[in-house]
Amino acid sequence: MTLDAKMVIRCAEGLNLSAAGLALMIQVGDTWITPMDYSLPVIDAFRVPMTFSDGVKRLQATARTPDEWMAMTREIHRLLQLGVLVSDDAPDLAPARETLPTAKEVKLHVDLLRDSVRTQVYLAALKEIVRPGDVVVDIGTGNGVLAMGAARAGARHVYAIEANPMGQTTRRIFEANGFADRITLIQGWSVTVNLPEKADLIVSEILSNDVFTENALQSTRDAERRLLKPGGRVIPTEARIFGRLITVPDRLRSQRTVAPGDVADWGRRYGLDFSALHDAQWHGQMQTWVSPPEVLDGGVLLSEAVEIGAVQLTHITSLAYAATAEIVCVRAGRLDGVLGHFDLDVIPGHRMTTDPLAEARANSWRNPLWFCEPMQVSAGDRLRLTLIHEHRHPLSVELKIERL
Repeated sequence: MTLDAKMVIRCAEGLNLSAAGLALMIQVGDTWITPMDYSLPVIDAFRVPMTFSDGVKRLQATARTPDEWMAMTREIHRLLQLGVLVSDDAPDLAPARETLPTAKEVKLHVDLLRDSVRTQVYLAALKEIVRPGDVVVDIGTGNGVLAMGAARAGARHVYAIEANPMGQTTRRIFEANGFADRITLIQGWSVTVNLPEKADLIVSEILSNDVFTENALQSTRDAERRLLKPGGRVIPTEARIFGRLITVPDRLRSQRTVAPGDVADWGRRYGLDFSALHDAQWHGQMQTWVSPPEVLDGGVLLSEAVEIGAVQLTHITSLAYAATAEIVCVRAGRLDGVLGHFDLDVIPGHRMTTDPLAEARANSWRNPLWFCEPMQVSAGDRLRLTLIHEHRHPLSVELKIERL
């Protein structure tokens, strides 16, 4: 059974937890099931029907370690197979229905193909690293271009894993290009699937705009441990994160932050005081995604780019990350935040960048923009940037800005 992100899952009717002697057992009808380590938190998560994706997020927030979260995710699959959890989308435990992608999902994959820098760098890396007879796993295959690139490079077989509803379309793409017998499409999350054989090479392109917030580290570490042969290879290998100090264009700043003028306007309109909203926005990290034109047209860069830190994407030992760098202002102005980008080493010698100033940039990504409370800076001022990603809060990547 494969799991779709939008599949609604709930506890089976008549589910009971009962004591059998000194042991706690799960009872569904006349069937008694021995609970595993994470059965009870998984059952509790789905006492109210919710999508698989929302359930995974809920469990991730309670997990004490990344490995615990991965085990909970696999337990969802086991309890579905046993009938403890059920989904009306798959009443007979048949594979989840393959649905056609929405127009929005199609556009995403069209944009990825139009990013020729990204695609060509990956294909060149695959041509170099794939060995004849390799078994390759492609995590997040999407439109299948990297899976087909691996097959073209000489892989004996490719397992292309995709959680979103692209399966039917991607399978047709494989068939149209003559790869139906060498590429197996598997619909589901990589952390829940099992393969008939282990891989010599794992390839993925599931990095978010800031590297972290699509759970690339979690998925890769799980795949290295469960799906990869000893001594196997993983690409990409490393991402280096950079930042520049910036004065944000007024129009963009007004769209993404609360200004004193907004508070005054709401006071006139509604006769109420919302100044606490203005103050609260600076208590946490305000992060947004921007395209180069919307931030550079009218924006002013106050520094050169500085490398904040490097993120290892293979042999992952920790899912938490922190890095610190010093940065120097090269001109005076109002500092609104830090504009980020990353350089990606797919393999040594095959690199791409999301640098908004680079002419040949990979443009399927946007750039992270971390806002700070506006401050005036002068040329020569030194500041400290601290980047923090906490795996228990996977959508949070903080960047603290401090004067030195």
